[in-house]
Amino acid sequence: MEHRYKHILQPLRVQNRILKNRLLATKMTSQQLQGPENFPAEGTIHFYEQVAKNGASIVCCAMGTYPDKNGKNPPMSNMDMTNWDVRSYFTQIADRIHAYGTLASASLQNVEPHDVSICYLNNWDEIPMNGDYSRNLENKPTISKEQIEELIADFARQAKDFKRLGFDMVTVYMSYRGGILANALSPLFNQRNDEYGGSPENRARLPLEVFRAIKEACGPDFIIECQVSATEEEPGYTFDEFLNFAEKAQEYVDIFQLRAYEGALNHGNGFNQQEHNPYMLQFAAGMKQRGIRSVISPVGMFQDLNDIERFLSEGLCDAVSMARAFICDPHYGEKLLAGLGEDVVPCLRCNSCHGARCRVNPRHGLDHVMDGMFPPQAKQSCKVAVIGGGPAGIVAALTSARRGHQVALYEGEPELGGQLNHVDYMPFKWPLRNYRDYLRKQIERSSVEVYLNCRATPELLKKGQYDVIIAACGANGAKPSCVNGVELAMLPMDALGSPEVGQKVLIVGGRDVGFEIGLALAEVGKEVTVLSRQKRFPCDMHTMKAVRDYMQELPHFEYLPQCSTQEIGEKFVIYQDDKGNQHRVDCDTVIFSGGRAAETGQCISFADIAPQFYVIGDAQKPASVREAVYTAYTTAMRL
Repeated sequence: MEHRYKHILQPLRVQNRILKNRLLATKMTSQQLQGPENFPAEGTIHFYEQVAKNGASIVCCAMGTYPDKNGKNPPMSNMDMTNWDVRSYFTQIADRIHAYGTLASASLQNVEPHDVSICYLNNWDEIPMNGDYSRNLENKPTISKEQIEELIADFARQAKDFKRLGFDMVTVYMSYRGGILANALSPLFNQRNDEYGGSPENRARLPLEVFRAIKEACGPDFIIECQVSATEEEPGYTFDEFLNFAEKAQEYVDIFQLRAYEGALNHGNGFNQQEHNPYMLQFAAGMKQRGIRSVISPVGMFQDLNDIERFLSEGLCDAVSMARAFICDPHYGEKLLAGLGEDVVPCLRCNSCHGARCRVNPRHGLDHVMDGMFPPQAKQSCKVAVIGGGPAGIVAALTSARRGHQVALYEGEPELGGQLNHVDYMPFKWPLRNYRDYLRKQIERSSVEVYLNCRATPELLKKGQYDVIIAACGANGAKPSCVNGVELAMLPMDALGSPEVGQKVLIVGGRDVGFEIGLALAEVGKEVTVLSRQKRFPCDMHTMKAVRDYMQELPHFEYLPQCSTQEIGEKFVIYQDDKGNQHRVDCDTVIFSGGRAAETGQCISFADIAPQFYVIGDAQKPASVREAVYTAYTTAMRL
């Protein structure tokens, strides 16, 4: 019988090696897994092993460093690769990756020196610098020819050493203007007047010499993957110029891991990416049309198995490279083999995994110890009642049911989702909408009995004779009395879709909820001003540029940072700016977004109904999706 994902599962030959499928894992680490150890901790080794087990045909690993000619180790890692005790751990990593029929790649990101640049520049103010990493090269001297020779030799020497340790290939870093090789291609950053600068041919010389040296040192069957930006910001190199480079590099480069010109587009989200149409796919298709022989593997927003199967079947790329897909669902590979793409846990594109957490995978960062934290199966089946159909309640119900318990879920509203249902009014929150819809589908396919439009009461649950009560009653918007006139304002969740919201809206509170409510109202044509105590809007480094670009498309949205609200009226707000000046803003509607208050009073009324009683999610403490999912999962795992 033909497999649903036959193109994804089709083996791929690279030199004389066979990849088991078309899913490649990019370099990724977790801060939660690695402490100050000068060797890979067990959590780190287990993480790479799990990525291989989870379906990746290649796993790229962060490596330690080698001392430079002065005996100093670069700042990228505190792991000394000349220490034989440290080296043995990297052999363990390769062996444990190989156990799943997966190739191990060593990242060469640590090779380049950090005290020089491809070319000293004195015109930094003339260069567009959106979201790239080249500021750390500012005012650094030009790398000399002698140093270039040393650099090329270092690349070859380290690649050869990684081969000795058991790695099958190396990944050469050339993206986001993040270093000497990346900037060598750039007409903006490479303004040398010798054979390594000037013409496109000269600018390509250094990376080509690096690739050639690695092949000569390691042999033709040792795979080289090039992690590279397919374009630069104007007036940098164009995609056509990159294609010319790729035609020359394909003699040595076996895999092109295609990235955008800056990180925000590869660490994409609902603000800067269309669903089912990853930004980098167009560049992969362009390379295929050009006839580049190397494996073309784009990066960024690839996870949906149905999408990936279509991209491969249409010949738009040879493979896809991913990181977050392998993190957010610890059973991604199993679902691929079983043909169950609809059961894959959707990634929220929140980039929390850069800070060691995943909002939808409660095991991330703890997977290597979690099996020892909880019994492998429930000691006996219990009758479990879950109160509340938000993300915490749904995850608790699903996890309890999977452990063999008889579960009933009570939700007072006509639909499951809780506060996730606000995504219906926010087009840029489509990743969160997909997660909400996923949770609903999982409940439909489970053994959980669901009671909608049913507000649980102590009397009702007493009749059920439950062994366990899990209260996930959520939280409601708070109106602290410290703000004069706050009782006159509307709460954020009441504003979405409400006909009572006027044309001119002022939102007090600029953290996540207030900020995103403001964007959603501006999307439908409202004139929105957000007053925030924060210095900037609430985004991480990878989301910042995407949000700024998105805001520029909303002409009637204004965000005012470092403002202190003095008074709220029915149709005005008085606030103080960061310089101490007082202002009055007139409006049609005031929305107050000042946090939420847990429904602890409602929860505690169920405490005496069953032998076991737990409070989770926002009902315990207003929290993020990640905290709600984590408390729900770990509570259910204890049953």
